[in-house]
Amino acid sequence: MDSLASLALATEEPKESLLLRPPYRKSEYIISQKMCKHILGMSFYQCIILFTFVFGGQKFIPEEPDKYITQELLDSHPNAAIRDWDGQYVLSGMVKGIDGEDIYRHFETATPSRHFTVVFNLFVFL
Repeated sequence: MDSLASLALATEEPKESLLLRPPYRKSEYIISQKMCKHILGMSFYQCIILFTFVFGGQKFIPEEPDKYITQELLDSHPNAAIRDWDGQYVLSGMVKGIDGEDIYRHFETATPSRHFTVVFNLFVFL
């Protein structure tokens, strides 16, 4: 994970200005206020995007035909909303819903969740 950062540091040309700069004081913070602002801002931004995909992804992530989630498997699901799934968007990858009803537990043995695959890939991308 750190290989590109270490490669960038190793290949950077030394600058005379770095040698002339005075050393940092012991009482100085490693993270500046500007860095802290950027870290918190990006964390907030990424959380908004990820939470949108986790809690609302089943309403806008398109689905491809799946040979593993068959009509028989859908018909045997205990939740009526899942039995009426039209296949246009991904099924929610949450094992249980907010109300405690099973959502994806019924399909765990058939196929991994595409919903959470998209969420994981988005997390890595961000």
